[in-house]
This record gives sequence, structure tokens and C-alpha cells, in this order.
Amino acid sequence: DVTGVKCVSFVSSENAPQVPIAECKRLLKHYPAPVLVMRRHRAQCHKLAGSASDFTVFEDANGVDLLKWAKRLDESIGQKRVQAVADFADKWLSGLPKAAIIPVVAAIVGGKPCKAKRPDLLALAGALGSLRDNPDLAAIPPTLDAFMALKEGPVFTSRETWLGLHQAVRKAPSDSATPLRDAVWKERDRHRRQGRCPPARCLGTPLLVKGLEFDHTLIFNSAEFPDAEGLYVALTRGSRSLTIIGRTPLLPLRLPPFDQRF
Repeated sequence: DVTGVKCVSFVSSENAPQVPIAECKRLLKHYPAPVLVMRRHRAQCHKLAGSASDFTVFEDANGVDLLKWAKRLDESIGQKRVQAVADFADKWLSGLPKAAIIPVVAAIVGGKPCKAKRPDLLALAGALGSLRDNPDLAAIPPTLDAFMALKEGPVFTSRETWLGLHQAVRKAPSDSATPLRDAVWKERDRHRRQGRCPPARCLGTPLLVKGLEFDHTLIFNSAEFPDAEGLYVALTRGSRSLTIIGRTPLLPLRLPPFDQRF
């Protein structure tokens, strides 16, 4: 029971799904960085990042997502590469005007005139057209920039993945014979050698932030951490304050069988 524990605040969120988002915003308003918001799974962090745009997900050092998308882009060209980049944007940006983007992508893939009237959509169509007709990797960054320039102001669900691909493409040789995956590997290894600093306003899981320390930590949903190890990591990341959101101040805890504890 965390009731009355010094430097620990409990916020009830029963039947109020908007409460955790409001608490994230309150942390930013009242506390300086570094601030950590804890969730159990990376997919949950990505979804939350789309709603809490001031926070950035701390990704795994292996760059699994980045390598997967680099492989897909390496294996596609022309219309398939256009679709791959559009899918990448749909995965790692929130707030995209999908109803407006889908016909633009379909027109470029189908080799038909784009009927969009908005200047930003026409710019996107031009970038996608260049991507379709140019097999070099150099056509990818302007297309990513065109997605980010849409007037709706898209928000990263994974800043690291988006910018990681962008940077890897820019540093890769411009010829189409060099795999993008190789450039991603080099970027990943460079970050491993130099070390990685978590973002000042961080979204993370116990596995990824274990051993790190933040001034303030918020556990987005206490029910997400029933296991002893994950709960311990979540509870001990904040050095100055801890905010716990849940239905009850009695934290769930599922211990492993006795014969597996030692």
C-alpha cells in the first residue's frame, strides 16, 4: 500500500481513461526534466507518444524496428518503395490525415494524376513521384520530410526510429547498390560505442530503463506491472518523486513459485 509514503503520489484512474494523459501533462508543467513515464510494453509507449507529443520513447539498442524497415526498403523499388515509405509514415507518425493521404499514394503508385488541391499534399505527391522514379536512397529523406510538413502537424510515435532511418539514409552511399540495412547497422554500432542518453522526457519499459535514474517517474498504470522485477524497476527509477496511477493504492504483485525464487 503506497498511501502516505513520502515522495509518492497515488492518482486514482478508475473509469477515467483520460486521467493518465492529464498526469503526463501535469508532470511537464510542474517538474523539470528528466521525467520518465513507465509502461510495460514498447507498443504501449509508442501509442502514448502519439498523444503526449512532448515525450520520446527510449528504444532498444538493437534497433530491431529500424533494421526491419531498412530491409523492406532495400527489397522494394518503384511503386513498392512508395508504398513502403507510406506505410513507414503511417506506423511511426500519428495525426496524419489518412483520408487525404491514401488517394495521393494510390495515384502515385498507379501512375495517375494526383487530384489533391492542398499545396502540402501536392508537395507530398511530388516527393512520392520522385521516390517512385528514382531508385537511389537519396529520394527517401525528402519524402519523409514531406510527410512531416503536412499542415496537421504529425507527431512521432517513435522519434528514434523515424530520425534513425532519416540519418542512416543521409549517411549511406547514394548509389542504389549499397543496402540501407548496412547504413543502419553502422549507425547502430556507432551509438553503441558512444553510448546512448535517454531523452529528458522519456517513455520507457522496465527492460529498457533498468539501471537509469530520473528525477521524477510516473507509472502510467500500476496494473501493468504484476511481476516483482518489473514493479521493482518501475518503483525505483525516480530519485525525487514517484506518481502511481491505478485503481487502488494496493500495488499488484505476482511472485514466482517458491522453487524459482532462488
